[in-house]
Amino acid sequence: MDKLWQFLVKYKWWVIAIIIIIVVIIVVRKRKKLKEQSSSSSVQESSTSGISSLIWKDDSFPLKKWSSGEKVKKLQKALNQVINGTKLDEDGKFGSKTEEAVNKFKIAANFSSGSNGTVKEQEYNAFVVPSTTETPLNVNFSSIQITMS
Repeated sequence: MDKLWQFLVKYKWWVIAIIIIIVVIIVVRKRKKLKEQSSSSSVQESSTSGISSLIWKDDSFPLKKWSSGEKVKKLQKALNQVINGTKLDEDGKFGSKTEEAVNKFKIAANFSSGSNGTVKEQEYNAFVVPSTTETPLNVNFSSIQITMS
């Protein structure tokens, strides 16, 4: 044990360097494996966050947190149009602010699914698709207030 300790003290920087190299190799292999899995699933790489960017999923229904795509962008645009004080980034990424706005809208519109933070295809079609021409639901939108923190 004494000899091991002396070796570690004498060559500590080499030991640290070797450990770092091993960790980097493990991370690279893990990332490569995730990329291979993502090519066959709905996970897409986000261009904004580097190595841990394999979290945004495509915009298939139900839309929920971590969904992304054109449908989410249209949903964000519709929420911005009908809810006073909503300033969602129309970036197509269903994050915490979009989830909060969806919940508040669903409560105000009395959707039967409640405020679970998801948007089913029927809800999307009832809300987003008609919003380009007229107000789709009989909701007093002026009473909906959302504070983004």
